[in-house]
Amino acid sequence: MSTEGIQTVTFDATGTLFGLRRPVGASYGEVARRHGLDVADDELEEIFYDEFVKMPPLAFPPLSLTELRGIERLWWSRLIKEVLLGAMPGGQTEQGRARLEEVFDAIFDDLFAEFTGTSGWTAYPEAREVVSELKSAGFAVGVISNFDSRLDDVLLALDLLPLFDLVMNSSGAGAVKPHPEIFHAALASLHAEPAQTLHVGDSYEADWVGAREVGMQALLLGRRGPERAVEDRGFPHGEGPAVGAVEPIPLADLTGVLSYLGLR
Repeated sequence: MSTEGIQTVTFDATGTLFGLRRPVGASYGEVARRHGLDVADDELEEIFYDEFVKMPPLAFPPLSLTELRGIERLWWSRLIKEVLLGAMPGGQTEQGRARLEEVFDAIFDDLFAEFTGTSGWTAYPEAREVVSELKSAGFAVGVISNFDSRLDDVLLALDLLPLFDLVMNSSGAGAVKPHPEIFHAALASLHAEPAQTLHVGDSYEADWVGAREVGMQALLLGRRGPERAVEDRGFPHGEGPAVGAVEPIPLADLTGVLSYLGLR
């Protein structure tokens, strides 16, 4: 597909612009042990991803920011509690649940704060340079992410927020990628036409397929290597294309976006 006419570039957030500073299990383990729980990092890591895909979508009906942040805390509280109970010896017993209740609020507050800024996240080395170059070249740039309302806080802490014309999170948008609704909402906010917009992300299903289905161009990012990106599509459920469908060629990092657009 020709890149002529592209005026807007949107990005996924996690795995694209920034990533975890350390594995989830290591973060959860350190905080839980600090509050007296006997848990192992590797077990927490495995249980977290098992439980994460069972959770309802991180998307809610229109609410005030205060209400939204409250319901997001409830969403994460449910997930974190299940992860800790699954990793604790005796966590499924009445005694284990009572033990967790004694320290859960403190653990939750520590973890929620950690993943609101640079303690939990780190920007990829080329992210700021690439987005800045796009802005200098006259492109409008935005973020479309399956994330909660802390996304602005995270981007601000990573010194990325001022670069973007739009930051849209699924929690506030009421829909998660690959649902067309979140893409259409972002396009409307950016006053952008789908055919003149390029979306970049690391999930085959949520980013590449979702964007293309609303008429946008798309690039798949394969930071974990092209083989891994094509195998699991960067999507927890492992959905991939139908036999004979167009296959993306994953980019190694975001500098490939500049090459694709003829800026390098």
